Amino acid sequence: MSRILSISAILLATLLAAACSGAPEERAPAKTTDVVQWPQVRALDDVTHRLKAAAESGTREEILALATEWAEAVRAVAGEKMPADVANPEQVRVHLDEVRSLARLITTAEVMPDESLRKLVAGFSSPVHNLTDAAGLPHLLED
Repeated sequence: MSRILSISAILLATLLAAACSGAPEERAPAKTTDVVQWPQVRALDDVTHRLKAAAESGTREEILALATEWAEAVRAVAGEKMPADVANPEQVRVHLDEVRSLARLITTAEVMPDESLRKLVAGFSSPVHNLTDAAGLPHLLED
């Protein structure tokens, strides 16, 4: 009886060891907390938040300066190759096209009436938010 218990114990230990170690392809994949690295989109998100704040309470000169910085940030994003690990490449392209269209409007910002300028730049937040989501990046601030 003792010999049967010993063999059973060894067999059980062997089965447990095999189940716990398993071949690499049998193990569950490791969870990753990696975030897409796209610094140009991070910079665009940052200037978008500053521009939105300026649209709410800044001077016209502050808004125009940040609008120029925003347009430069858009060009930087558009000029970089999209990282291979973005969450939704097709949606990134759609939202980037939308953001580029808005950036073209900035060229007329100096001749816009104050209220129109403030409304225009306040509206940049949503498309940039959509771009950031499609890329799979966390937001700097939640709107």
